[in-house]
Amino acid sequence: PRLEVSAESISDPEYDLSELPSSFEDWIDRLYPDDRDSMLALARKLFKGEITDFSCESRVRAAKNEWHWILTMGRVVEFADSGRPSRIIGTYLDVTERKSRDQMLRLQASALEASVNGIIITDIDGKIEWLNPAFGALTGYTPEEALGKNPRELVRSGVHDNAFYKNLWDTVLSGKPWRGFLTNRRKDNSLWGDDLTIIPVKNDAGAITHFVAIHEDVTARVEAEAALQRTQERLQRAVLAGRIALWEWDVASDKVYYSPEWC
Repeated sequence: PRLEVSAESISDPEYDLSELPSSFEDWIDRLYPDDRDSMLALARKLFKGEITDFSCESRVRAAKNEWHWILTMGRVVEFADSGRPSRIIGTYLDVTERKSRDQMLRLQASALEASVNGIIITDIDGKIEWLNPAFGALTGYTPEEALGKNPRELVRSGVHDNAFYKNLWDTVLSGKPWRGFLTNRRKDNSLWGDDLTIIPVKNDAGAITHFVAIHEDVTARVEAEAALQRTQERLQRAVLAGRIALWEWDVASDKVYYSPEWC
């Protein structure tokens, strides 16, 4: 079979009409090796009369020996007396950029799914549209329980006042990220320390359409800091009660510091 390509269809400087395949065999030869079997299977269906329309995406070697993703669509418009297709017309569309964007989106989605931090995506009104497994593990809520809900319905602890949340919302609705510490509540009513970051997501027109919230469980860190503070306070009380004088030598500067009890 012979392939004919119209000059009007060649608008990309990556392609030269004289270098395009002129036969089906030549087209197959220019396909990425892993894509050839699927294209041949499609051709067999076409010539067996199982289909008359087709659409497929495959990688094709372009003029500079670069691989481009091409969306090929076609239709049988004439049949021979034997019933086999005798003329097929179609279009080629370079979808390389779209495939690259799709791949990046898949990578980003995988990263969000695998994150150890709880992540949710909400609409402009704060209703949850997506959550990763870590958010469910952190809060105790299943996707079925969380989707469509506002986070305040799930995790608000009552520790923070309305002014706190007003500042949060005023910040993100102005298009700026917000980060701060919250005490939130799990489904089982236990509390956890939440280092929360909320990032507004804008469309091409600059309007906010979604929010991404990243929840980091810092309960262990907060408890350790509180324990250290208590220890320091007990030590200070012991020092004061026993009138113990302390000194500290900064070796780098060769300076010695003394507590007030030395005076």
